[in-house]
Amino acid sequence: MIDLEKTFAKPSSDDYFIPLVCSFLLHTIILLLIAFGWEASAARPPVKQPDYIKAKLVKVEAPKPKSEDKNPLKAPKPIPVADIEKIKAEQKKREAEKKLADEKKLAEKRAAEQKAAEAKKAEEAKKLAAAKKAEAEKKLADEKKAAEIARQKKALEAQQLKEKQQHEKQLKERQQQEALARAEAKRKAEDELLLAMQQEENFRQQQRDEEIAQDYASLIRQRVEQQWSRPPSARRGMEVLLEITLVPTGYIVNVAILKGSGNRAFDLSAEQAVRKVEKFEELKNMPASVFEAQFRQFRLLFKPEDKPS
Repeated sequence: MIDLEKTFAKPSSDDYFIPLVCSFLLHTIILLLIAFGWEASAARPPVKQPDYIKAKLVKVEAPKPKSEDKNPLKAPKPIPVADIEKIKAEQKKREAEKKLADEKKLAEKRAAEQKAAEAKKAEEAKKLAAAKKAEAEKKLADEKKAAEIARQKKALEAQQLKEKQQHEKQLKERQQQEALARAEAKRKAEDELLLAMQQEENFRQQQRDEEIAQDYASLIRQRVEQQWSRPPSARRGMEVLLEITLVPTGYIVNVAILKGSGNRAFDLSAEQAVRKVEKFEELKNMPASVFEAQFRQFRLLFKPEDKPS
């Protein structure tokens, strides 16, 4: 690599020595010739042919110039300081770039070496893991084989014991079945008798509840009709189906029109009549079973045909 700083540096005195000597000799000869010529012109000497000096060129080995100028006698042209600084800056920049490139190559080389080492280490770890896995699988297979042999032996023993127990069980079951058949026949007869008696009792209770419900339904209808005010547009034959929600104390919780008569005034008058009642005092004496079955949500078909206008 060419060192520009040294190439464009100022020449030393050793570099000018031989050129200066040659220049001095040439200038001395020229001065002598000029002085001799002036003296000859003043004295007007007879014209005389000048003596020729035989000279022999001697090749002097001068130091090889560091610039591209091949003439060793020609002094290099001075370079401006600004250009030198610029060249130095460029040289430093190239050196920095080269240094950076070298560092980058070195880092890449080290990274590659580290990567190769890690890859080698990973491969060794992988092989070791594979060997351990193969060993563990072999151990597991041996354990499974031993467990399967033990299981088969245990299953055989269990089968033999099961057959023995089954034989004993069958004998015992036959004896029990005969006893159960007798007991079942007796229980069935008793159940049939009890069921018949229960059905008869339920029927009687249902009849009693139905009679009670009819009485309370008539009472509720009567109380509602007492509170009803016939609207002018009401006509004979109109009817509206109401759903009355009650609580065991007899209070009315809600009234809803399930099926209207087609006359809005008539429907609303029926609903308003139920709301005016507010509470059916008689319901608090009603059996709870009857209330829950039929009066928790009571449907009233309201059709007061006989009430005068």
